[in-house]
Amino acid sequence: MKLKIHLLNSKLFGGRRWYQYFDFGGGYDNHKFVGERGKYRTESFINCLHSMKWSADEKVVDVGCNAGRYCFEISKYVKKVVGVEYSRAFCEHANYLRELYQRNGSSLDNVEILNDNIANILEVFEDANTVLLSKVLYHKSLNGLGEEILKEIAKNKIARIIIQGHTTQGSMGEDQYVSELLVKYGYKPLSYDHHSEYPITIAHQNNQA
Repeated sequence: MKLKIHLLNSKLFGGRRWYQYFDFGGGYDNHKFVGERGKYRTESFINCLHSMKWSADEKVVDVGCNAGRYCFEISKYVKKVVGVEYSRAFCEHANYLRELYQRNGSSLDNVEILNDNIANILEVFEDANTVLLSKVLYHKSLNGLGEEILKEIAKNKIARIIIQGHTTQGSMGEDQYVSELLVKYGYKPLSYDHHSEYPITIAHQNNQA
């Protein structure tokens, strides 16, 4: 297990640095790779997700799902979870975590991880009820696609968005900017976590609030 964790983290072997924190059990975790900040941003978002009310017939889309932890954590609450991740290396992380969750009794039959650019598969939002945007809107690799994602979400009348920002990455990661952007697209935002670097906002369509 320890070797696998290091191989997945190593660029030398085609891996990519762990981004989401995970305790693998047996005394192993990836804290040394993600640091205390990474542990906080992962666990705070997971705590938020577990505190939400979910419907058994709900479809959730996680944009930029990384190692898939959020998909796997909420799979027991909903009908279907689709994670979208551009990085093949992060998808390898997700494949490994899936194995670990399954060993611990999670079926995850309702979780699909897509290795693709969200711009190519905007139809994934069809029939979705909730969209997760953890540290996504500000991301430089989106090249301005963040607002296009929100337009598509609004067009599909998705009832709820759960966003985690990143205030050190520019205005689109800041709590106030995110809230103003959500209002622009017909959502009513509510701040869940005022953390100085990783604020979390939950937003509902105005007619769903």
